[in-house]
Amino acid sequence: MKLPILLTLAALCLAGPVSAASISGTILRADGQPMYPCDIDVIDRVTGLNVPNTNDSTLANGTYSMTIPNGRYDVYFKPPQGAHIFQGIYLNMRIETNVILNAVLPFGKRPT
Repeated sequence: MKLPILLTLAALCLAGPVSAASISGTILRADGQPMYPCDIDVIDRVTGLNVPNTNDSTLANGTYSMTIPNGRYDVYFKPPQGAHIFQGIYLNMRIETNVILNAVLPFGKRPT
């Protein structure tokens, strides 16, 4: 029972540091005003899981910045429900260096 745990710990110690990069940018509405608040979801393309990050929302001026491990991701910029603004989507982004992702989110309303 203890052997698998010891092997896992040994593998983690020998694995070395995980490389990371930052994604940052400015999210605006179609009228040029900052999109605040705007939730940012980063989904790992391999696992399909959301990458947890404490900076997963825009600031009052529409800017954001977060550090994530190198990899391939789908990035979603989600305005609050009821804002009548469409979300922004960047699919299959390779993040290996610092990347700037800006977006302008168009006004709209889902058909009922």
